[in-house]
Amino acid sequence: MPRNQSKLEAAREFERAQAAKIPASERPLFHLTPMVGWMNDPNGFCYYNGEYHLFYQYNPYSTVWGPMHWGHAVTTDLLHWTWQPAALAPDTAADAGGCFSGTAVETPDGQLLLMYTGVQPASTGHAELQAQCVAIGNGVDFRKVSQNPVLDASALPAGYSAVDFRDPKIWRENDKYYCAAGNRHETRQGSILLFESPDALHWTFVTELDSSDNEYGRMWECPDFFPLDGKQLLLVSPQEMQANRDGEFHAGYGTIALLGHWDAGTRTFTREQVQPIDHGLDFYAPQTTLAPDGRRIMVGWMVNWETCGSEPRVHPWFGRMSLPRELHLRHGRLYQTPVRELPKPHSLFRRKYCRCIGDAGSDSAAERWHRFPGSVQNRYPAVPCQRRGQHHGSPDASQHRSGAAAFHSGRIPFGQSAVRSENRREDTPRREAFRPSRAARYRYTGMGHSDRPTSVVPGLGLPSSVLSPIPEPSRCNHWNP
Repeated sequence: MPRNQSKLEAAREFERAQAAKIPASERPLFHLTPMVGWMNDPNGFCYYNGEYHLFYQYNPYSTVWGPMHWGHAVTTDLLHWTWQPAALAPDTAADAGGCFSGTAVETPDGQLLLMYTGVQPASTGHAELQAQCVAIGNGVDFRKVSQNPVLDASALPAGYSAVDFRDPKIWRENDKYYCAAGNRHETRQGSILLFESPDALHWTFVTELDSSDNEYGRMWECPDFFPLDGKQLLLVSPQEMQANRDGEFHAGYGTIALLGHWDAGTRTFTREQVQPIDHGLDFYAPQTTLAPDGRRIMVGWMVNWETCGSEPRVHPWFGRMSLPRELHLRHGRLYQTPVRELPKPHSLFRRKYCRCIGDAGSDSAAERWHRFPGSVQNRYPAVPCQRRGQHHGSPDASQHRSGAAAFHSGRIPFGQSAVRSENRREDTPRREAFRPSRAARYRYTGMGHSDRPTSVVPGLGLPSSVLSPIPEPSRCNHWNP
């Protein structure tokens, strides 16, 4: 790096040069990937100046986690993304250890405010510290305020951690700014704390919104807090979850939705239900934004912390975002549907995809499958397939004993199997097998980098056209433009 070049300028120059070397055929068609290097949590998902902005945790210099920057991309249709220059780099005393996750909000004067976690490395006299910082800009270039960090451990009540204090969710309401941040209480473990401010620079503790009480993980990350269809939702991503007996929650890193009621007068959130957001293992740290037409839209990181270290690095980039989903509440459950901007399923599949036994490349359970009524096999009758001498919709020999039916490629426009790149491959090929579970959900086993069983989200609200039989090709050629 030249002597007078800042870390942000160096990152921008590097990503621009390296991204130019990556052909479009080496990327998914719809899933957002980093310009180059590593991507994890979505950050700052918002609608600003006529475009959706999505920032993300970013290490441009390597395909493994490293010094955290903020990458940046924009879209007008939630399908086709345009990269912007890196937005933040760890270049001040307040964030020298990394610019961790956060969110964005538009200010009254029309600027975009980013609130993020700045990490201060351990040094003589203190361990690593996490505190909240602010940067303000025009949607491309951002200036970090001199007051950073604007919210640190001095605002925490007794019992909360200065080390695990991160991922602020900021919004503006009734001429005040509010911030919900993840923390770890010494006895209740994962907690979400609420703060308020008149100017986004001076913050006061309000209340604890909710906590794990040692039931749903040990640390709660990446909170989101918003009203939806008459309820208030608190989304969190727990670490060190324990699986429960009915399979509703899996062990490790998870995502859960707390449905309840928010009393603005008493500043009290009353939890009524707890549900998983996604039963897949490869889905984490979701964020939502409110579209101009009132839809609540969510996107998440479609990788898993426990397996990402062992995944092969076959591209100069690593990580991808889920396709955006619209959220609804129906019958007391959280429903997720593909954003309506996606192509209609029939036209998408007729143009590009076939369905046969073999490899597939999706990660998140909700991004793959709807809970089909009756038999999956009956939905997709057997059709001769040249590959391996097998049949569409029929059990293959290796899975016949368990009554599972294996399928290849995508049937709904959710996951990567429905957005394969022009070279006919994704970066996570696998085979999938389904079988009924005791909880009346279809289970899949992915034969690839993630081979543990999990459950498909029950009652996922897909368009009715997805559930109707799709005409099968008479023969399978695995690529049917």
